[in-house]
Amino acid sequence: MTQVPVSQSIYEFTMGSGRGNPVVYLDIAIGNDPLRRLRFELFYPQLPITVENFRQLCTGEGKDKARKKMLWYKGSNIHRVVPGFMMQGGDITHGNGIGGSSASSRMFDDEGFMFKHMRGTLSMAHQANTNKSQFFVCFRDCGWLNGKHVAFGQVIAEDLVYLKHFEDVGSSTGLPLKPIAIVHAGQLCGINFADATDMAQPGDENDGSNEDAAL
Repeated sequence: MTQVPVSQSIYEFTMGSGRGNPVVYLDIAIGNDPLRRLRFELFYPQLPITVENFRQLCTGEGKDKARKKMLWYKGSNIHRVVPGFMMQGGDITHGNGIGGSSASSRMFDDEGFMFKHMRGTLSMAHQANTNKSQFFVCFRDCGWLNGKHVAFGQVIAEDLVYLKHFEDVGSSTGLPLKPIAIVHAGQLCGINFADATDMAQPGDENDGSNEDAAL
């Protein structure tokens, strides 16, 4: 796999620091607007199960063996956006917040609550101990979610500015005013980068229990 170029600041922040945490990305389109890439550092040492699940869903390594289907965020959508709160996506089976699947096709327990919910925090959307693929990204500090949802990553500081673009197409009901599609997803560097599927390359065309209630 050819490594996607990353900025020196990201490389130094993740690899040069000695942490080597995975850095993954979601290329997201709002309607017909240009793609915006959100990059996330994932907190692997503290939450390896949660992080590896998300990483594999970003790279296309997840597999539904029973249906012989790839499990990948590519081609899914952001189905819920609440201004002043968060945006939610990752329902890779239904696209509307009622489904989802982990990279192994099995739900997994809450791994830990050591990180707080702040602006740019990446966290699992679920009911207790039923983690699959749905996630949310905070637009603001959301302290009331601490101890309830597993926060396992953070938007890279350089990309926080993009959150406002997504927040602007949200609504009080959570239904986005424009369709928001995850056109591509992958990994940039860090732990298990060599395992990322060759198909998770930027520039590819888009592939064509209610967890919303937990937030």
